[in-house]
Amino acid sequence: MPQFWDNESNASGAFAELSTGDVTIMMEGDPTTGPQPEAGSVFARIERPILEERAAHGTQAITGAFRIATNFKTTGVKVPFKL
Repeated sequence: MPQFWDNESNASGAFAELSTGDVTIMMEGDPTTGPQPEAGSVFARIERPILEERAAHGTQAITGAFRIATNFKTTGVKVPFKL
């Protein structure tokens, strides 16, 4: 599975893909025990950093990641998503 955030050159491609298609937001959890995509489904996982504003220092820190999937057919739930 592509990890767009591990490769800086793929980040813009990931944004383009997300902004033009249906997007499903996956809940945080253990990917080995959580819902998995059906066989034959189109699936790509992107780890999107969660930034937290640190008021004391005026800086942002990565505190976790959103898992974002396209065409995740296990749930079939589509939600609007803006980049």
